[in-house]
Amino acid sequence: FRIDDLPDGEYSVRAKIRTFEVGGAVATAGADDVELVAERPADLEFELVFPTGAGRVPVTVTLRDATDPAARPRSVRIDPDAPGARGRIEIVRHGRYDVTAAGGAWRCRMKDVAVADGRRPPLRLTLERTLVRRLSLVDAGGAPLPGRRIIVAPVVARVSSPEAVFTGEGGVVELGGLAEGAWEARVVEEGRPPLVHRFTVDADRDDEIVLRYPPHGTIVVVIDAEAAAGGGGAVISLEDARGAEVVAWGPRAFKLASRWRVPADGRLELRGVPIGRVTVVFTPPSGSPARRSTDVEAGGTATVRLP
Repeated sequence: FRIDDLPDGEYSVRAKIRTFEVGGAVATAGADDVELVAERPADLEFELVFPTGAGRVPVTVTLRDATDPAARPRSVRIDPDAPGARGRIEIVRHGRYDVTAAGGAWRCRMKDVAVADGRRPPLRLTLERTLVRRLSLVDAGGAPLPGRRIIVAPVVARVSSPEAVFTGEGGVVELGGLAEGAWEARVVEEGRPPLVHRFTVDADRDDEIVLRYPPHGTIVVVIDAEAAAGGGGAVISLEDARGAEVVAWGPRAFKLASRWRVPADGRLELRGVPIGRVTVVFTPPSGSPARRSTDVEAGGTATVRLP
């Protein structure tokens, strides 16, 4: 449609169409490219599909906008004894969505599902049985670590998704929803080296998964007064025996780092350094780097003076 003879300025343009929801637009007088989008948001229905003869349990289905990570997820709990084992989320706009379903040992995961505008057929969720395993977290000496956060994720996501869990009493947690295959557990705790552990979930084995922190120590780097006083911009870094960078926790650090600025007093304490031969590198703003190697022992503190 077209409206002529409008005074100069901006106008809000809206329309009403029966049974449609129409978005608005702001247009300038004389514009000839104003577009209004008419949609038919409708309920999105889900149908649970369990293997024949399987013990069925209530399942929570979660819908996430695949194009907008900031959008709030929406969920519905579906009773398997409901008519057709179906449930619905009301007023879902067309678009692309990620769908997950979880209930007891049952899981389903569908990525980037295209949801059409208007009424659409139910989305069938074929559920697969997953496994439960016992996981324990201990320090380098074998002492249990309760109350720690662990991120557990499948190496190749199929029906399971990454999950954050916390260890309980004795450093133990029961992990559910594990599909067979390769998994990875990650733990990051201030003052300790990062812990990454890969394990395999097999229906024929029920081994406890033990995450053990590698032994580690502390390096105290001392820069002589002259170098520290004139070392604005100088940095300290660590290398292992192969020349690869080493990450550690610096003073008042809330994340791991691999490079640190030289403080005004010339003293830098680096925690969570893996044991073994480590080279400390002092790189001034100008001139050549200075290097000095030391052996880091479990629970020990090595002092390195540079340059």
